[in-house]
Amino acid sequence: MKKYPEFHDGFLDGVFLDGSAAYIFLSTDRAELFVFEATQVDSLNIADFRKGNIIFEVLCHSANELSIEMIEAVKGGFPEVSRSHFAKRALELALEKNLVLLEINPSYGATCLVLASSFSLRPRPAWKPNSLLSKI
Repeated sequence: MKKYPEFHDGFLDGVFLDGSAAYIFLSTDRAELFVFEATQVDSLNIADFRKGNIIFEVLCHSANELSIEMIEAVKGGFPEVSRSHFAKRALELALEKNLVLLEINPSYGATCLVLASSFSLRPRPAWKPNSLLSKI
């Protein structure tokens, strides 16, 4: 598990979805701007988005660290009757695809879970989504 302590008491500013990519905008408590770029997003679950969204912690879990509970949290909505079966199968597929999980836990506001092929963290001023560049 990789921790990003620079975002403690920072902010989850927003999310931009573009095809199979997701861009998660964060800022530190010192107003430094960053974006996590997620490629080949499998699942994304954001809840309780509010003005302010103060971050408690940002974690990135490798495929071998994934658990059924994490899969249930990011995918959600499994039928109660066969929830463990569906969650177990979803975990097996995530392991086969070597997916990673970005987890943003709040002190206040939004939770964010993203299951994807990869993540990269970039300074936000340098960020320009590839698909928007091709449309300009």
